[in-house]
Amino acid sequence: MKAHPFSIDIRRDTFTAGLFQWWIKKSGARFEGCPARYGSFEEARVTAKVRLDGVIADWRRTNAVT
Repeated sequence: MKAHPFSIDIRRDTFTAGLFQWWIKKSGARFEGCPARYGSFEEARVTAKVRLDGVIADWRRTNAVT
């Protein structure tokens, strides 16, 4: 199975101290972001991972080798 090209980028919000936001990147470029802000790094990571799992599943379906 081919490795997927996605990664998660979690950072502190630049406008609101103490909050975090996430993006999913594809081959290093922003692919999808979440407008919500999270109160902890872990909360943002868990939410991003759930979405990333869906993105990877979609990618595998559309890139399946037959």
